[in-house]
Amino acid sequence: MRAINPAIAKICVPPDASLKAVLVVLQENPFGICLVTDPSSKVIGTITDGDCRRALLRGTSLALPAHAIMHREVLVDDQTFSLAHIQTLMRTYGVAQV
Repeated sequence: MRAINPAIAKICVPPDASLKAVLVVLQENPFGICLVTDPSSKVIGTITDGDCRRALLRGTSLALPAHAIMHREVLVDDQTFSLAHIQTLMRTYGVAQV
């Protein structure tokens, strides 16, 4: 299992975490995002408060698992990327902030 920064670990949930658990994580962190991670701590998806809100407005249960609403297309900086490379990725994928 890969070591994960304790501050980042606080915003991570497993794919089977409930929507309610995701909402708790979002409420308690300043980043506005929840990272869905596999057992090896690899980021496999992201969930924002907007994703949760849209799911609830569709009538989704609070028991719905995180993997059902997560965004699977995730770009992750492995801390070896140069600033120029990150900026190129941001332009290529239309990312406004990291």
